[in-house]
Amino acid sequence: MVDLLPDPEQRQIEESFAAFIATEFPIDRLRGGEERNRDGDQWQRIADLGWLGLGIPEGAGGVGLSLAEETLLFRACGRALVTPSLLASVLAAHMARELEDHGLLNGLLRGERRAAFALPLPASRPPKLLLLDAQPEDLLLLLTPFGVRLIEPSELGAPEDVDPFDGTLTLAQVDAPRADPATTRTASVQRRADLLLAALQVGAAEAARDMAVAYAKDREQFGQPIGAFQAVKHHCADMAVRCEAAGAQLAFATCAERDSIGEAEGPAQTLLIARDAALRNAAVNIQVHGGLGFTAECHAQLYMKRAQVLAQLGSDARRALIAALRDANASRVA
Repeated sequence: MVDLLPDPEQRQIEESFAAFIATEFPIDRLRGGEERNRDGDQWQRIADLGWLGLGIPEGAGGVGLSLAEETLLFRACGRALVTPSLLASVLAAHMARELEDHGLLNGLLRGERRAAFALPLPASRPPKLLLLDAQPEDLLLLLTPFGVRLIEPSELGAPEDVDPFDGTLTLAQVDAPRADPATTRTASVQRRADLLLAALQVGAAEAARDMAVAYAKDREQFGQPIGAFQAVKHHCADMAVRCEAAGAQLAFATCAERDSIGEAEGPAQTLLIARDAALRNAAVNIQVHGGLGFTAECHAQLYMKRAQVLAQLGSDARRALIAALRDANASRVA
């Protein structure tokens, strides 16, 4: 039987993540679109804590923990809407290790190099990339349905700023470089990316749930908390169910991947479930807050915007799920 619950040591690790993030990344830092996630002092402290090499073996300069601890970290990061560049840097470190690029790996682990996500801009001619929360010197991590690629900033031209949907992150576009097979990997890094992206979205879904429940307890109408009304109560219960389902799926897929017993499509399916939980909980959170939820003064809109941004990253989870269902149906017919 697979034990999906964190053990006592993992609980302590999880609590240390939560304590640091609560102190250094309070959600109020994002009020009014202020972007402080990439503060150099914070980044260096993160590197000093070993978070950038949490799942890298000790012999390669990392902490030597497993994928399970990495998911706990990014679940906590998702609750606080920590910049996605932290995840990009962790994945870039795993990529550098696969490529046996020790100089790049050491630079990432020490916090001297950082990475940011790049996304293909659909239907662009010539092909362009969107750079998410990237600084000029950042290494870029491109996730596509065909694999994962590292791109040095020297390979690109001058980026052009674009108005971001999520005002807490920067966005720019640039012409895409030609593919370089030497810096492309699939399989393990792609699956890890899907699971850690799912962890970010599970964390965001949990934060939206907690925010809605807290407001439903405090906001009164007709002389009682609005959480006492069945319509609001059921919305909050549904949010909790989505969190439990996504969290359980994440825990199972993480254990299966760590122990090499999972199915090929497991991480992508997990990402699909987590993505749905983050998007739907963010939307319901706004509804529970009523008119206040649509205002810039309310944090609810931050979770909706971040959920929409994160939904653009990772595998084409729906395609993966359709393929898995098709294969399962074919097996039953046979």
